[in-house]
Formats: sequence, C-alpha cells, structure tokens
Amino acid sequence: MKGSGAFSLVEFLIVISIIAIIISLSINAYYKYQISSVKSAVISDLRNCIGDISIQRQKGDELQLAEIVNNCPKSKFTKNIVLERDDPIVLKAEVDSNYGVIECEYNEQNGSVKCSSPF
Repeated sequence: MKGSGAFSLVEFLIVISIIAIIISLSINAYYKYQISSVKSAVISDLRNCIGDISIQRQKGDELQLAEIVNNCPKSKFTKNIVLERDDPIVLKAEVDSNYGVIECEYNEQNGSVKCSSPF
C-alpha cells in the first residue's frame, strides 16, 4: 500500500519546530543589529558634539562649553547630551531607557575620543 502523499503529523511538527528555531535566531540577530545601530548613532552624535567644541575653540569663540553642548545636533535615539566634566571633556548621552547611557571622553592633547557604553 502506497502512502497518500500527505504529510504525517510528525513531519508537520518537525517542520514547525525548524521554523520556530529559525525565527528565534533571526529575532536575536535583529535585536543585536538594532542595539548596534543605536550605539553607532549615539556615539556619532557625541563625536559630532566634540567636533563642534573643537571648532569653536579653534575659532577663538568664548562660548561656554555647556552652551555648545546644548546646541549640538542629535539623532532620534539621543534624548540629551550632557557635559559631565570639562577637563578632560567628558560628554554623556542619554538614550532610551532600554539602552542606558553612553559616555565619551575627548583628549584635547591628541584629539582622541574614547567611548564606553553598557551594551
């Protein structure tokens, strides 16, 4: 007797479990990609703000650092940029509560920027 050509219940359950595994892996990869893009955007905002500070200092403008930081452009992920310290310049970016706080330190002597984040 030949089979009817239809899937058995066991075959159907195996296919469904494989699809579930693929979906769970793709959701995890998407979450990592999303966090990576937020981190990149916020660090870019902080570096741009540090660049604005550097430009203002090279021009010789006597603007207050806090005023320059308040006028820094922000992406949709960055809620606020705060001047934490001014020697060395340390900026903190507040992002959505899901992502935490990203901190960048600018070294004026060599122009390097070091950033740290909780994710």
